[in-house]
Amino acid sequence: MSFGIAVPPSSNSSECLALPGWPNICVATARDVLRVDGTVTDDRLLESLTNAAYAIVSELAEWRKQQSADVFNDERLSFLFQRAVHYYAHAELLERYRNFDVAKNGEKHYETVAAAAEVSRRNSRWAIADLLGQTRLTVWVL
Repeated sequence: MSFGIAVPPSSNSSECLALPGWPNICVATARDVLRVDGTVTDDRLLESLTNAAYAIVSELAEWRKQQSADVFNDERLSFLFQRAVHYYAHAELLERYRNFDVAKNGEKHYETVAAAAEVSRRNSRWAIADLLGQTRLTVWVL
């Protein structure tokens, strides 16, 4: 009998999202990188990864036009693209599950999850900035 809080993943999905000209995004890799347990189904994770990939591809469209066809042979650039997609999807998942969690765990947990979503969104933004060769900048408005 298991009394752990984390739910093991439903499967070891080998499903990957392949967008022409961009690195593949795999469900199993994203699950490992983001430490997403089985509470999030493979289908939901793939949906969030797809949404994230299209958002990141759209944002990087002009940059991509200026690059050579084999730009993602550079392991660092491939990693940064995947990181941007992973953390964008993670922020989306956290925001989706936030309402479910508040009913179960209370308002304090809601604030913790909201902060985690902000960190994931920041990580995605930083990966994009690193990919574009831009400096990172965080501005706090009081």
